[in-house]
Amino acid sequence: MVPRVDSAFLTYYVPNAEWTYTDSLVQGVRNTFSDVLSLTIVYQRQSKFLINNILLPILMMVSINMLVFVIPPDAGERLSYSITCLLAVAVYLTIVGENLPKSSSPMPIFCSYLTAMIVLSVSMCVLTILNLHFYHKDEHKLPPKLIQSVVAVLRCRFCRIQPSSQNEVGDFTAELAKTPVDRFKTEVSWKEVCYTFDVVWVVIVSVVSVIVNVYFLLVLQEENYSRDSLIRNNE
Repeated sequence: MVPRVDSAFLTYYVPNAEWTYTDSLVQGVRNTFSDVLSLTIVYQRQSKFLINNILLPILMMVSINMLVFVIPPDAGERLSYSITCLLAVAVYLTIVGENLPKSSSPMPIFCSYLTAMIVLSVSMCVLTILNLHFYHKDEHKLPPKLIQSVVAVLRCRFCRIQPSSQNEVGDFTAELAKTPVDRFKTEVSWKEVCYTFDVVWVVIVSVVSVIVNVYFLLVLQEENYSRDSLIRNNE
């Protein structure tokens, strides 16, 4: 069999609201037993529905989940707020997952994206519990020297030493004469550790969230089929 045309006829094609016809290729393929015809049709999913009803709600829920580190630790609402946001994301992802293909070969890219979002939400819940553990530690017990040094570096405590009066100029000069290691030896409480790591987690989670979303958007955009790619795939 020899194809007379190189693309499918669109005489009976009916436009669809979810899928858009992109291209087609009719090609003769020779195998061991006989000559056959290969018909390849490419459709592109309309993305506006997914963006407005799936992507944006998930982004907004993950964004408000980041605000858990802004709530004061002594308010007593951090953990409940984090768990509520996690459950909201989990329930929404369950509803969305019912409308995705139940296929593992290949795995839909959107399933991987949803998994990354739920992992991010769970990580924020774990970090919240860790920070609350730091905050409610015994105030009479100081953190380990390593943690104190890390917090001192993050807060740049030695950079903010300023004389409050003329009588303290001598003390201020002596303080500046110390080495950076000596300046870091300022005692840091567990509450200061909690406040410092709140800022650190907000920055880290925000950066990770941006990287994950940009990565998956680039992966979704690179799936672009052309006639040359169809010919190469059939070959």
